[in-house]
Amino acid sequence: MACCALGQVLKESEPDRALMLFDEACRLAEPVQNNWLVGIGWTEAAAVRAVHGEPTATARMFIDVLDHWTLPGPGTGTLHWITMRYAIRLLVRLGAEADAAALKRAIAGDGLTGAQALKLARESLQRYC
Repeated sequence: MACCALGQVLKESEPDRALMLFDEACRLAEPVQNNWLVGIGWTEAAAVRAVHGEPTATARMFIDVLDHWTLPGPGTGTLHWITMRYAIRLLVRLGAEADAAALKRAIAGDGLTGAQALKLARESLQRYC
């Protein structure tokens, strides 16, 4: 958790170091099956890459993180909403304003269930992989 916390502090000023910290957090959390921390680490790493990384690879990473949040077990489930908020930034960066606006409306509760919003996010991101 300390690696993720420090990575969040550094993600704007030192994105490369933040990515290393998020990777380390995931490396430590995976063997003990801390799905929540793995998902947070992946989400935050994707958020950094949405601003500083290669867009196509980042779109694929967001899809993988969204899939992670659908896994059964402790620490998964509702945190896909945070990932979708970060994915909106990537969609804007890609010039996909319509997709970003649709996802933003879905997150705001535009009559879609969580599963429907998740499907919309995956479909929008898939166009850029």
